[in-house]
Amino acid sequence: MELIWKDCWNTGIDTIDAQHRSIMNYINQLGHVALGRKPQVPTLLDDDAAEAMHYAAFFGSLATAEFGYVLDEFIRCVEDHFAHEEQLHVEDTYQLSAPHKETHDLFLVRIKKYQADYNQGVDNAEKLFRILNKWIEQHIAYDMDLMASVKRCRLSDGV
Repeated sequence: MELIWKDCWNTGIDTIDAQHRSIMNYINQLGHVALGRKPQVPTLLDDDAAEAMHYAAFFGSLATAEFGYVLDEFIRCVEDHFAHEEQLHVEDTYQLSAPHKETHDLFLVRIKKYQADYNQGVDNAEKLFRILNKWIEQHIAYDMDLMASVKRCRLSDGV
């Protein structure tokens, strides 16, 4: 099942919405690879052949290497998004920033555990894809509430 962006997910903060779309795109690409299809984003096969062979040697095959590569990029993208969100929390003195950061940290620990297992040869690609499909919708819904709060705070400050 491919995730398709819904207008109702727009938070009204362009950078956050673009990051959410990028995260969804990576989840879709993980689904493509997990189901044995070619990812639609530039990946190993589109990049340096030496890098592709390095990943293939590490993972045992280019197919599993593609999933590992896209998962690496997904995690990087999520880390960047979380850092950006956390910076907004600081700028707007969001009262629940500490527990919100904790949910980010816990999510990354969980996903990196799946990544470590995958890197050790555990075939958890489809399970991880299903988890991420559910997570992104919950995350966006939570961020919509948070970003509405950020926007209200900025408006009251005259920003």
